Amino acid sequence: MTKNLPKTKAGYYLRLGLKIDAALVALAILAIVVGSIFTYDGQCGSIIMEPGHTPCNLFQYISIELLIFVMLGLFVLWWAILIILLLPPLAGYLIGRRMSADIPLSD
Repeated sequence: MTKNLPKTKAGYYLRLGLKIDAALVALAILAIVVGSIFTYDGQCGSIIMEPGHTPCNLFQYISIELLIFVMLGLFVLWWAILIILLLPPLAGYLIGRRMSADIPLSD
């Protein structure tokens, strides 16, 4: 079965930029999870849950940390995240439009 290659260089580099975006999101989630694992002390703080520190397991702690970062990203830093996620596909598209057509595409 053959792969569907993009018809143009711009399409190829746009797709490459979208892959970079997916990798950035995956790395951000991985960084949050690893940071949460290193700071886990068996108790959840009082940011979202009940007042004071309450015992919780690691999965609950990581879930709360991810929720905090998602809320922060959606409501406070949405404009910065949007710019960061738009740059790789836009740059890839513009680079692909300026390249000569005789360079072979491979994935």
